[in-house]
Amino acid sequence: NRWEGGDGLTPNPYMASAAFMYPLQFFWDEFYHAVLLADLNDPKLAYQFIDNFRFAQAPDGGMPGGLSFTRNVAEYRKEVATKGSNDMQPVLLGVTLTQLSNKPGWPKDKIKTMYDTYNKYVNWLYKNKDIDKNGLVEYTNSFNSGADDSPRFDSLYAKGNHIGVMQPVEGIEQNVWLSLLHYNLSKMATMIGGTDAAKIHEKKAALLESKIEKYFWNDKDGMYYDVNLITHKQIKVKTAFTFMAMFLKNSNKTRIRRLVTEHLKNPKEFWLKYPVPSVAFSEPTFTETTMWRGPVWPNINWLICLGLEQQGYKDICKELALKTVKMVGPLYNGDVCTRGPRFNEWFNPVTGEAYGNENLSWSCTVADLILRYLND
Repeated sequence: NRWEGGDGLTPNPYMASAAFMYPLQFFWDEFYHAVLLADLNDPKLAYQFIDNFRFAQAPDGGMPGGLSFTRNVAEYRKEVATKGSNDMQPVLLGVTLTQLSNKPGWPKDKIKTMYDTYNKYVNWLYKNKDIDKNGLVEYTNSFNSGADDSPRFDSLYAKGNHIGVMQPVEGIEQNVWLSLLHYNLSKMATMIGGTDAAKIHEKKAALLESKIEKYFWNDKDGMYYDVNLITHKQIKVKTAFTFMAMFLKNSNKTRIRRLVTEHLKNPKEFWLKYPVPSVAFSEPTFTETTMWRGPVWPNINWLICLGLEQQGYKDICKELALKTVKMVGPLYNGDVCTRGPRFNEWFNPVTGEAYGNENLSWSCTVADLILRYLND
């Protein structure tokens, strides 16, 4: 899936999500790829996301959710200069930078470049995706969330719609990952001598964490939910994105324990034969086969494993990693391989059947699961 750029918004090489179906360089996809590529003996490919997205960054700080190798650069720059940016995808970058900064090959010569680029992008998020100015950013289109047709958004559409433009929603994962991005920007600012800027990002990260705990947590249900910006009410649909709260740097350990024991490990909700379904089995909208409405996504399992490890649930983490590898990996009859590995987009949580497009780069995160948790 490695592409050699082109004349459009990708002048530098990049990792496509799926060569035939998704040939673009997508924002949040690339941040899965980067951690996996950092496991290579030569990790420089892990940082290829920096150059293309910086090249495509608009004057207002926004970045496209996907970079096209056929996009006319002059037309794009004229458009964003006059109309501004509106496209976006989840800021998984916060997770990725946390992982990469601890790996060999961390490009210290690009710290200032990264800081300037993503500091500008964060400012764009608050200006354009925090409509009520309460310090929590929103999705206004389900495609911007990456979880295109998730039932977490069903109540947000105009009558007859089920995907696309919707009422703004404060997504749990987007704000958790944004808090991590602030912490990373704080560390970068310190490295380049920006003491005051480092303090500001540290303060913003902590403020985000407090707002997440205040508005997204439901103590009765023991879950974190998205919030409808219009009604200011929680959207009580149990999805796998609730587990992204495990990435909070200063998490509430009691709440995380409830999240893991009452929901993740619950066989009536998320701990099916092949966990973790994108929607809880107990939800009326659950299906085994429809994209984000029930099936398992290997990349989301990878994130949940990282979160479990961060919160000290190493045994559950290794158990989930093994189940994920078995779901994606080959089958044998004795010494005979009867099925090769399947790097599909999503999988049936009951049968393990593979669905969606093949050779998805982010599904290869199972290799990282093996290296991290199963290599002994």
